[in-house]
Amino acid sequence: MAALLSSEIDDANKRDILVEHIADARALGVEVLPPDINMGEPDFTVRGGKIVFGLTAIKGLGRGAAEAFCRARAEGGPFRDLFDFCERVDARSVPRAAVERLIKAGAFDAFGHRAALMAVLPRAVQAAEGRLADRRRGQRNFFDEWGASEPSVAVAEPLPDVPKWSETERLRYEKEALDFYMSSHPLAHYDAELKRFISHSIEQGRRLDDGIEVRIGGIMSQVRFFSSKKSGKRYARCKIEDLTGSAECVMWPDHFERFAELFTDDRVVIAVAKIERMNREEPIFVLTKLLTIETAQRELTTAMLIRLSLARHGPKEIDGLARVLRRAPGTCRVEIIVSDDQGRKARLKVGEAFQVNPNQLALDELEMLLGSGAVVFVGR
Repeated sequence: MAALLSSEIDDANKRDILVEHIADARALGVEVLPPDINMGEPDFTVRGGKIVFGLTAIKGLGRGAAEAFCRARAEGGPFRDLFDFCERVDARSVPRAAVERLIKAGAFDAFGHRAALMAVLPRAVQAAEGRLADRRRGQRNFFDEWGASEPSVAVAEPLPDVPKWSETERLRYEKEALDFYMSSHPLAHYDAELKRFISHSIEQGRRLDDGIEVRIGGIMSQVRFFSSKKSGKRYARCKIEDLTGSAECVMWPDHFERFAELFTDDRVVIAVAKIERMNREEPIFVLTKLLTIETAQRELTTAMLIRLSLARHGPKEIDGLARVLRRAPGTCRVEIIVSDDQGRKARLKVGEAFQVNPNQLALDELEMLLGSGAVVFVGR
């Protein structure tokens, strides 16, 4: 798997394939470690049964830069902090912009959180330039006079006390540096919700024949707007990405006007689309409808299932359940599945007076009352 990943590492047009290979490795039970400046090599390698991220895969870094700091690490040992890195690595091979990408990708996480590292980077670069200028002028310090080797940084500077990036910011910068999400995914929080409503994952959709309609869910990126040369009407192109890959999408003017306000980078959507191949290796997903999760919950939810156990739930929980349901009246039917300690189950349909609006339902309160996983929505 490491060799397979390395075979795609230099081709910026094969990022989707790289993501697929990482997903395949994880599916096989092989952990792919995130970028690490003190472990990574230019290519993907293996250590202790785990795949170590190949640093050349960091967007815009280049093999020459990755080889430069791996060479510096081999000559002087592991980097101790960001200041040590900036001093020991030639800025002509690894400019400041490349160091910023390393920070955003998480390669320096062992030295502190990313917002603090980004804040201290200008001082680290300035300190490294100052020491290099001293050497060029022939200035010697205390350690030189006594024949000792000069430490890269006499006293390590503490990192500034700045707030950490939010999860959204951290993942956005990570994708900026890698072209994909590595440590987590913005959709992890929405995965169960999306699965209720989609018909296919994006990976499955990409294998379908021309003309088949699908319902996919994911996060939008690379949103671009255009005007039709023929009619002058606007349309949009974008990518929609889920946990299995990304899809090239277009929505033509006939549908765009209705859904224009939903075309925003980083928006989580559910999309109805038709597969269009036209002899392409990778299909285009032609979008005909967009829904937010909230809209999908309202329009596509067919039922809410509540799991109860005779051993755990009694009159107190039933009364509490009734109160919560009554506070969110709607048209979504509610069914209760009751099980006993011998595994026998009964499915009960609740009266219309207890039908709910999924958007207004206090799910957190229900799960505190009945337990995690007790409430399941069924989508069509």
